[in-house]
Amino acid sequence: GMAGVRSRLVESAEKEKEAAHAKSDPGAAHHGAVHGEAKEGEEDEEDETMAERLADMIMNAFAMCSAWCTLFGARAVWNLSGMRNTIDVTSIDGRILLAIMLSIGSFVVVYYLDKVDDAMRESPGAVNKSGEKAISSIVGAISVLVGFTWENSFDGAVAAVASLNSAHPQFTKFILGIVVFSGLVIPWRRFILKRALQLEDLKMARDKALLIKSKQEVLSAHAQAGTGRGDTRPLLGGPQQR
Repeated sequence: GMAGVRSRLVESAEKEKEAAHAKSDPGAAHHGAVHGEAKEGEEDEEDETMAERLADMIMNAFAMCSAWCTLFGARAVWNLSGMRNTIDVTSIDGRILLAIMLSIGSFVVVYYLDKVDDAMRESPGAVNKSGEKAISSIVGAISVLVGFTWENSFDGAVAAVASLNSAHPQFTKFILGIVVFSGLVIPWRRFILKRALQLEDLKMARDKALLIKSKQEVLSAHAQAGTGRGDTRPLLGGPQQR
C-alpha cells in the first residue's frame, strides 16, 4: 500500500544520499557499506523469525519427550536396582523420593550448565548463539522433567486421598485438584512468574547490548581500515613514493 511505497522512496533517497556522500568523502564509503550490510542482516533476521519459531516449537516438543523418557527411565532403574523390594516406585513414598532425587540431580546439572553459559558469555569474540540455545533447551527439558516428577507425586497423593471417599471418589479428586491449584497458582504468579519475566527482560537487554557492541566494533574496524588505506594515497595525485 501507501506505507510500502513511502518506505521504498525513503530507502532510495537514503541510498542516493549515501552515494553522494561517498563520492565527496571516500573514507565514508566503508561506513556506508557496513551500514548497508547491517540493514541486510536485520532484514535476514526478520525473514528467519518464522523458521526460528518453528525450530523453537520442535525443540520444546523434543524437550517434553526427553522429560517423559527420563522419568520412566528413572522408574525402570529404580525397579532394576532392587529398591522396589523396600519401597514401591508407584507408591506415595516412592514417588516423593524419586522426585527429590531427580530434583537434586537436575539442580546439579543446571548449576554446571549455568557455569558453562557464563564462561561462554565472558569469552572474547562473537557470541555463540548456537551454544546458548542448546544450553537453554537442555535447561528447559530439565525443568519439564522436575515438573513432571512433582506432578506425578501430587497426582498420586490426590488419588490416595480421594480413594478414602468410596461413595464419590471422582468428585473428591476434582475438589482436591481445585484446592491444590488454588494453593499453588498464587505463589507461582507472585514469585516464580514475576522472577522469570524479570530474568527474560534482563536477558533481552543484555543480548541487545552485546549486539550493539559488536556492531560498533565492526564499524570502528572498517573505519580504521579505511583511514589506513587513505593515508597511503599521494596528496597531489602524482606517483606514489616508495
